[in-house]
Amino acid sequence: ENPPSDTLLLLTLPKLERAQQSAKWFKAIDSLGAVIQVWPVEARQLPQWLERRMRQAGLQPTREAVQLLADRVEGNLLAARQEIEKLRLLHGEGPLDADQLRSAVADSARYDVFELVDSALRGETARGLHIIEGLRGEGTAAPVVLWALHREIAQLASIAVETAKGLSPDQAMQQAKVWDKRKPLVRQALSRLRPAQWLGLLDRCHEADRAIKGAAPDDPWQCLEEIVARMGGIAAG
Repeated sequence: ENPPSDTLLLLTLPKLERAQQSAKWFKAIDSLGAVIQVWPVEARQLPQWLERRMRQAGLQPTREAVQLLADRVEGNLLAARQEIEKLRLLHGEGPLDADQLRSAVADSARYDVFELVDSALRGETARGLHIIEGLRGEGTAAPVVLWALHREIAQLASIAVETAKGLSPDQAMQQAKVWDKRKPLVRQALSRLRPAQWLGLLDRCHEADRAIKGAAPDDPWQCLEEIVARMGGIAAG
């Protein structure tokens, strides 16, 4: 509660629910420093946002290249900034087409949280667990992995609940702003689990968050492995 005056602590957190913002730890941070809420760029605005940032970096992307990058980062602005910086380093300033961008993306780290999410949605549990092992070995922070899984699970839980209330899957996905290219993957995942199971996974994400923060005795990485296994239809042991 009495940090050194020459120390700056920056915390980056996922969206917090109202109850979390009422917790003592949050109020302590707010009273000692500043809380800045940054809302995500909407899917329809993302290509324009990316193109502006790419041009600021000296890149001259084609429309196809911009869309490819939008598909890649899917609203993760930190990942977008990192990809743009990498593209500038690899290709320098000037024109950039989709083939050049695709080649740069292929050179990314061997293990990728987005591929982890897609594997989990496809029910490829063994591959998902292998990716988690690789992410951990490469030093990826557990909160980053949880962020990617929680984001997808929260969206799927919302869609599952709305379809249970009577909306068609297409209507529910439209309401949840699911990208067209991801709809087949989302349908596949929704067919595997019931709404209550998706809500249970959301609760497990919150428990994993507590473990990461040291507020629960569970091993965070074991929590993440269990979440991926349950997304694939494997019941908790």
